[in-house]
Amino acid sequence: FNSLAISAFVLLCFDPYILWNVGFQLSYLAVLGIVILQKPVYNWFYFDNKILNYTWEIASVSISAQVFTIPICFYYFHQLPLFFIIANMIAIPLATLALWGLIALVCISLFPIMAEYFGKVVSLFLWLMNHSVLMINKIPFALWENVYLSFWSTLLLYGVFICFIYWLIRRNMAALKSALAFTFVFTIMITWQKWETYNQKMIIVYNIPSQNAVDFIYGNKYRLISDQDLQNNKLLYNFHLKPMRILLKADNNDYKNEVFFSSDNFYKFFNKRMVIIDTLIHYHPTAKLAVDYIILTNNPKVKIADLLPYYDCKQFIFSASNSMWKIGEWKKECEELLLRSHSVAEQGAFVIAF
Repeated sequence: FNSLAISAFVLLCFDPYILWNVGFQLSYLAVLGIVILQKPVYNWFYFDNKILNYTWEIASVSISAQVFTIPICFYYFHQLPLFFIIANMIAIPLATLALWGLIALVCISLFPIMAEYFGKVVSLFLWLMNHSVLMINKIPFALWENVYLSFWSTLLLYGVFICFIYWLIRRNMAALKSALAFTFVFTIMITWQKWETYNQKMIIVYNIPSQNAVDFIYGNKYRLISDQDLQNNKLLYNFHLKPMRILLKADNNDYKNEVFFSSDNFYKFFNKRMVIIDTLIHYHPTAKLAVDYIILTNNPKVKIADLLPYYDCKQFIFSASNSMWKIGEWKKECEELLLRSHSVAEQGAFVIAF
């Protein structure tokens, strides 16, 4: 414990903010788990066979490390590798060889020719470790995904684990009662969060430079209306859209027709009515149509006054796909006509929760 504390102290002296680094937290929690749990877990079984005994020793290290990192994995990554024992059986020996190899590489770095070939051997160990983990990750059901924990529910889960582990090691009944109490509160909190998720209704116009993206979210389901470029670009999609989907726990894009209706540029989501205009208007309603929002996107050649004979609109939204000079013209028009407007590029994403 002292060695662990000293190493953390030295790192924090150099950079106090490393405390909030995910890698720092995972590393120290994993080592803490090994220090506390490895021996008790290892003592669960005894094998006379040296190979079996060594295999179980690696497994006990893997289990101990994983237990202390499970809550934080759920909190940050919303998933858990289910085959972590198999992966670690391969990764731990290779990582150990690579670590000692790198230390030896530093020692022989004064001899370039020897260091070059030795470095290739060490690189091979690292390549084998990374690719073996990636191969295991491709096995069906290798990941338990879409688990969402808040900060407080993460702390409660740690309370459950710590009290339960203390009871296992010390056979302390007070610790067991505390673990059960934490479990009860944790269950209530998760149930409440799920109830909030399944009752949420939201429309989001995202602030993505040069792109148009609108999410209609109901419960854990979503329907995305966006430019095709955005849907094809994984990097943009994951960077701009995925964080909000994780925050709102929306992981299903299957909608029922009774809550969402679309026709041409018109969209109805529950009682909210919206029109998205992205080109010259080729379609007008036969009678003046009352809508809650009109979204102008991709620099349509239109003036706000041109839309008023056809739409009775409560608010105009200008997406980030429009040029700033065009948005400036529309905003000025809205001010003169005493109409509400929102510029996504200037004011951030437009979010409607109801």
